[in-house]
Amino acid sequence: MAALFLTMRAEFLAAVQIIIYAGAIAVLFVFAIMVLIPGKEETGPDPLHRQRWLAVPVAAVFLILVALVLRSTVLAGPAQAAPAGRDRRGRAPCSSPTTCFPFEVTSVLLLVAIVGVMALTKRRG
Repeated sequence: MAALFLTMRAEFLAAVQIIIYAGAIAVLFVFAIMVLIPGKEETGPDPLHRQRWLAVPVAAVFLILVALVLRSTVLAGPAQAAPAGRDRRGRAPCSSPTTCFPFEVTSVLLLVAIVGVMALTKRRG
């Protein structure tokens, strides 16, 4: 994302993007270290058994909704030509689906990383 900001000649936003994501990665590492610290093992029946079965249809509905949003024409919007003599500096980073896509991919990757850490560190009783 910082590289995209640099191509739009927005050096300050590129630097802020790098600083924020470096901080997010540091927090993610701290989170992973705290999860990996060995603790007391859980034994007995699984208290989340019902919620695990409920998660499957909820995830399916969520994926269907995401697919519908991605296919909608609302995201595409009308094509607009840039006024002569102006570049993209004054536009918001997420003003169109093309520029919003890297934000969404990054958020999904961070979510997958957190879920992966939790799945890898789960101890079976």
